Amino acid sequence: MNAKKIVSLTAVFIACIMSLHSADRSIVEIQDIIADDNADLFMAKLSAHPNLLFLTIPPYQKSLWHIVAEHNAGSIALYLCTTRLERNAVDSIGWTPLHYAARENNATIIRYLMRLEVPSNILSHEGLMPIHVAAQYSSCEAIVELVSEGADINAETSTGETIPETPLFIAIKKAAVNPLWHTLIKTILDQSGSRLTNSTGTRATDLAQEHNDIAVLKLLQEIIVNRYYTSESSV
Repeated sequence: MNAKKIVSLTAVFIACIMSLHSADRSIVEIQDIIADDNADLFMAKLSAHPNLLFLTIPPYQKSLWHIVAEHNAGSIALYLCTTRLERNAVDSIGWTPLHYAARENNATIIRYLMRLEVPSNILSHEGLMPIHVAAQYSSCEAIVELVSEGADINAETSTGETIPETPLFIAIKKAAVNPLWHTLIKTILDQSGSRLTNSTGTRATDLAQEHNDIAVLKLLQEIIVNRYYTSESSV
């Protein structure tokens, strides 16, 4: 290989390294801007580099919508609503931006996404809808907003479990470890149409007994009694 060709290849290699470095720096910068929810700076950055709008960020291949939902960046989310950016994009585990917003308990971004007709029943690779993610993370406000925008409070997981799990069943299993989920159980059961059984006929009280969770069992029994007397008084 002659010296001229070596110099040429070296120049190409250096250019590639500089390009990768520039891309990495852009990723860091755009994530910092989103974390600060600085919509003006975000729009200025996109104006200078339009291709950033369609960026996917490793290692989970998140879109800008995923990052915005993850950081609860409401001002930037409002701007993204006006763009062509895919709102149903999935990351490497099948989560959509709505899954992220549910995890982060962000009712505002859930509202934005669902009013853009983003479906609430998309399953991740694990078989979870956004409402199941909300239940896993005790995201009470997310549950209320999802249901108010049309999500099914009794939707069941598709994870291959013997017993399909509704948000209530997920919350009961979590409450056996952490009483923080007691509030979520009340929130779920306050939603219109919420059921105490799943499609196989398994009862929420059976699940609480299985986990020997006396506090949750007592809570469920109180709700059953209240529902009975409410229905009786309305006859």
